[in-house]
Formats: sequence, structure tokens, C-alpha cells
Amino acid sequence: MSDINNTIIDYSLIAEFDVALLQQQQTVPLYKDDFLLCVAASKEANFEYIQTQCHLPLKIIEVDKSELIFILQSLPLKQKIYENALASVRQKESSTSYIQDFLEALIAFSIKKRSSDIHIETQEHGVSIRLRIDGLLQHFFLFEKEFYKVLGSVVKLIASLDITQKRLPQNGRFSKQVNGQTYDFRVSIMPTIQGESVVIRILDTNSVHQSLYTLGFEKQQLQHITKMIHAKQGLILVTGPTGSGKTTTLYSILETINSVDKKIMTIEDPIEYQIPRIQQIPVNHDINLGFAEILVDILRQDPDCIMVGEIRDKESLKIALRASLTGHLVLATLHANDAIATINRLLDLEAEAYILASTLKLVIAQRLVLKLCDDCKHSVKNKEYKAVGCETCNLTGFSGRTMLCEVLRIDEKVASMIIHKESSHTIHEYVKTQGYVPLFEQGMQKVQNGVTTLEELYKVTTL
Repeated sequence: MSDINNTIIDYSLIAEFDVALLQQQQTVPLYKDDFLLCVAASKEANFEYIQTQCHLPLKIIEVDKSELIFILQSLPLKQKIYENALASVRQKESSTSYIQDFLEALIAFSIKKRSSDIHIETQEHGVSIRLRIDGLLQHFFLFEKEFYKVLGSVVKLIASLDITQKRLPQNGRFSKQVNGQTYDFRVSIMPTIQGESVVIRILDTNSVHQSLYTLGFEKQQLQHITKMIHAKQGLILVTGPTGSGKTTTLYSILETINSVDKKIMTIEDPIEYQIPRIQQIPVNHDINLGFAEILVDILRQDPDCIMVGEIRDKESLKIALRASLTGHLVLATLHANDAIATINRLLDLEAEAYILASTLKLVIAQRLVLKLCDDCKHSVKNKEYKAVGCETCNLTGFSGRTMLCEVLRIDEKVASMIIHKESSHTIHEYVKTQGYVPLFEQGMQKVQNGVTTLEELYKVTTL
């Protein structure tokens, strides 16, 4: 961690200066006391303006120019967050209102930055707040360690957790309206050697209603998917690592087939979004109610479609295959490197080849790759693009993510190959003649079109 990330920045102090002049002279005041003024400065910094405004000796922290711009971004919101945090510690008799204002401002700031998670971590140097944006964590704030006593208690309170419990993990949730829109928040609290780690996941209730047609599937892929999800029975798998958008794809499929004449049931750990008409069952490991245990009894509920959050072991796979054999459409996720490797993964979990061949209908393998920021990207050479970073992308050069996807349709030929346990290479050579496009090839097309970079493509496809 650099010195700047170990420094509690006084955003109220920065607001006293002319931001345009600070940017021009590449200096930013961080904090001051009776003896010195701490300043972040680049190698090309000019200290004339800073020194005319404050006649104290300077302590210099050398940073990149991009870090200076990052500090000065969204200054009014950062100032509001900082001042409420400070007041909640120093004015203890009325700290509740300040901490509530702090949380509201932090949540609004996080949503504005398109964050999926807020990480609040007690550390040796204080309380760190980082935001996960487009899958990447970025450090935004550091506060006095004493601040967590107030913040931790209020987060537990609004998430209906035990505020006295500091030795065991806790999980909760709450809902809040931000700018007229409803958001759900899932809270995870974990004890650490320094204190506690809090992660607040931001669940945009509108994202669950994303259309299958806007996720980024190619035309032929959509044709295969829409045909199979309206089938009466069979197994459809969505594969990929954590954070690859599997849940969004599954929910979009459920939204597409959700109708009054179908009973749809899901088994999830945890339930992230609630969908009208769909019966959603949460896994509860405390009472030994896992995926396999629920699957055993769910068939007695006469469902048309079952969504299993994840096939984790031989038992849950066995029951899922049995359900898809007996007139049910089963949707599930699985961890596998690509669509064709999914077949070997299922066989490794001791699925019988002839049953797998008759039940498996479709495999969707997907990744999310960072998109170059449209506001600051430019062409460099040989159809390659890069981005310099701007306020839109928080100076990362990337804004948003796009999906890379393989769709493997299990036709009679592939089913025969599964029964005869043909090699992955043999299956790959055949399905390519049927329009199958591997993840990397699809990604290379996006690189050439200036959507992402080759480096980002390698990150998500070489697993």
C-alpha cells in the first residue's frame, strides 16, 4: 500500500483551495496540523500556490499525476462523506444522525461510481473504504480507527444483526431508496485480526429484469438459447468463474420463461433478487439444508422448471440429471474453463455418459471483460486501442464490462460423442463446423473493434 493510501485525507481542507490551480500546479493538500502541511505532489509540481495559501513547512508525498486527479474527482461528495465521518466520532452525543448521513452519502457515492461492493476494513492505520467497480477494487477513503465503533454498530443495526457479536461471521440485508430507485444491500461481516471486515453488496433490483436479448449474445447463440429454454425437459448449464455474470444470465432466462402457466422453483445460496411468481428456496447450511437436500424434495412440488444455484458435488448432479430425465427443465451453474470442458467436468463428477448425453441440452460458458472507456480511448497501431484514463472511468481507462460467451448445443452428433467418450479436441473440431465460436476468438474480434485490450482478454480467458 502506497503512502497516499495510508493517509487520512482532509477533504474539507482541499475544498478551501482553488481546485483548478491545484490541478495546474499538480499539488493537493492532504492534511495539516500546527507544525506542517502534508501535500501530495507529482515530480513536475509547483508549490507556489500552496505556499502562498499556507505558511507551514511542507511534507511531500510524491505521487503520479493521475493519483492527484483521482483525489480531486467528485470533491463535494467526498467532502460530505468525510465531514459526516469526522462529526460522528467527535460529536458523540448526536453521532447517530451524522453516521446515517455518512452511510447515505457513501451509498449514493458508490452507486454513482457504478460500484458493486463496498469494502469497509479495519486496518492498522485506520478504517479503509474501497469500492469494487467493474470487478476491480479501488481505494477511496481512510478514516480514524475509532470511527469503526460507530460505523460497524450502525451497519449491523440496519442489517438486523447482533451489534454485540464481534467473534463470529454474520450475514444480513437491508433495502434503501436512492434517487427514487430501490436498491437491496447484502451485508457480510467477518472478524479479522485487526477488527472486522464488512462487505456491502449493492443489488440493483432493476438489473434482475435485464432482457436476455440485451446481455450481449450473438444472433445464432440467442437462437440456440431461446429454443432450448422453452423445452419441456433437459439440463442447461451456465459455466464460468465467480463474477462472470452467471447469475444475471440465469435470472434473465427465468424472466423470459416466467409465466402464469409454469411453476418455476429455484435453489439459491444466497437469494440475491426476488422474482414475482417464482418460488425461491434459500440454502441453509446451519440446519443441513443444502442443494442436494432441497433437490430431493423439490420434485414433489410439481415444478416445470428448476434453477439450481450451483452443482457442487456428485449428489446434486445426480439429482439434477434425474430431474431433467423425468420431465423437468433444469437450469444450473457449474465451474468449468469452457463449454466443451464442461462435459469432462460432469463425467469427473461421475455422471453416466448415456444419461448425460440424453439430458444435457445446452452449455453457456461466459466471461466478463473490461471495456475501454469511450471517453478517453484512442487507436495506437495495428488495430489496437488504449485509454489514458478520465473522470468517467475513474482514471482506469476502462468503463463497464462486456460479455464473451460460448454456446455449445448438444445435438445428436455431440450426444453420440459423449456416449463414446470422444476427446475434447474431436468435439471441438465438429462443433466449429456448426458455428461454435470459442471465447478467445470472440474476444479477439472485440479487441480489433476497440472494445477491449489484448491484455484484458488474456486475463479472462487463460484460466
